[in-house]
Amino acid sequence: MMEFKQKQEILKAFGIPSLIDGIKDAEVELANLEKELLDLTTASYGYIGNRSGDCEVVKELEAEIFLKSPELGAEGKKATVDEKKAWLLTQRSQDKRLKEARVKQKEVDFLLEDCQNRAEQVKRTLNRMMSLLRIREAQIRFLASEV
Repeated sequence: MMEFKQKQEILKAFGIPSLIDGIKDAEVELANLEKELLDLTTASYGYIGNRSGDCEVVKELEAEIFLKSPELGAEGKKATVDEKKAWLLTQRSQDKRLKEARVKQKEVDFLLEDCQNRAEQVKRTLNRMMSLLRIREAQIRFLASEV
């Protein structure tokens, strides 16, 4: 049977106070990341891409540009819808505002994904620390039962 001094040394070696401090720090970091994600989402709402790929700002600019498409096609006849769509496709790389909107969308998507990834990493770390704390609790109960 272990002596009280030995058990006391083992308990000190568990490092419970530093583990609890680490959990608190991770919780604060997670809260900050979630706030950052919310702020970024709110500030850049129109630039967040959707399943079709383009964000609302890009779609609006494309619709605006589409209305300005040339009325006559390559052969001097009235332009078909396909010709207008092809012209619009070239505008994605030529129109300054549309290019800037597409770049901004990519930047926002990257920042959102980065923030989400960091939050997920902190959640996993927090879960590991909470699991370790539960293990330490079980070990302490075991040691206490022998007294």
